[in-house]
Amino acid sequence: MNRAGTSFAVEYTTDCAVPLVLIPSYYVHPLARQYEEISTNGELIRSYDEWGLASVLTYAYTRKVAASDDYSSMEEVMGACMEESRHTRAENKTLFRMIKRRIRAGDEQAALPYTRTLVSRLGIALAEQHEGIEDDNDDDEDKEYEFN
Repeated sequence: MNRAGTSFAVEYTTDCAVPLVLIPSYYVHPLARQYEEISTNGELIRSYDEWGLASVLTYAYTRKVAASDDYSSMEEVMGACMEESRHTRAENKTLFRMIKRRIRAGDEQAALPYTRTLVSRLGIALAEQHEGIEDDNDDDEDKEYEFN
C-alpha cells in the first residue's frame, strides 16, 4: 500500500503470454488476474498479477514435465523465487519431485494438490517480493532527482 492507502498493482509481462481462460481452471488461482492492452505499435500485450503469473508458470512447468522437455531452468527460477520467500531449497526440490513423479506416472489428478501448492508458494513469494519494490518506490518519492 502507498501512503494514500491504495494498493500498488504489479504486473508481470512475459514474452509468450497466454490467456488465463485457456489454462485448465484447476491450475488457475482464484485471485489470478490478467491485463491486456494495445501497445503504440498495435501489438497486444498481456500481463498478469502475481497469482496469474504463478498459475501460468505452474501450468507451463507441468506441460514441460509431461512432454519430457527441459524444465530445469524453470525449476531453478521458480525455486530461487520461493527461496527468497520462506521455502528452503530442500522443500522446493521435494515439491518439484512430487509433481514430476505423479505426472510421469500419467496421473495428473494425483499431481493437483502439489501443483496447487506450487501456485500458492509462487504467488506468495512474488507478492512478498513486490512489497519490497513498493517500499523502495516510497523512498524514491521522497528524493529529488536532478538531470543535467
